[in-house]
Amino acid sequence: MTYFTDCTTPQDIKNQFRKLAFLHHPDRGGSTAIMQVINDQYHAALKHCSGNVYNSNNGKEWKYYYNATRETVIMEMIEKAIILDGTTLELIGSWLWITGDTKQHKTTLKELGFKFSGKKLSWYWHNPKDNWRKKSKKEFQLNDIRTMFGAQTLHRKQDEKDDRQQIPVFRA
Repeated sequence: MTYFTDCTTPQDIKNQFRKLAFLHHPDRGGSTAIMQVINDQYHAALKHCSGNVYNSNNGKEWKYYYNATRETVIMEMIEKAIILDGTTLELIGSWLWITGDTKQHKTTLKELGFKFSGKKLSWYWHNPKDNWRKKSKKEFQLNDIRTMFGAQTLHRKQDEKDDRQQIPVFRA
């Protein structure tokens, strides 16, 4: 493994994957062969972490279990959504949320299966095979959801001297 050697937790592996997808995705000028190697190493690294206990953002311990199907679907959706300029992509739990200048990407987002939340003014996606159902009638703000499940945000920063896209910055 060359791409995920310094990663020790599933969250580290996922963060590294997002950075690598941003840099090497074929739609962004990268190589398909390199992206396939990254995908294979991503799954291998997550399998290696399966069953280990970790601390979450709010201090609770949790055990990570690798689910190849779920990870593949989320990974594919990240690869499709990461190329949308002017947007911010967040992974909150197993849901993807997109904010920013999304109006120009409305058709693309709908085709990808994203839905718009008018109350949160953002687009969201979750795997339809997860059979998720809301259990309470309480309405949560996006910040509340971020706090409950932890969030990883992908920003695209422009350098003032150069118009090339910079490496994405992740924040928990």
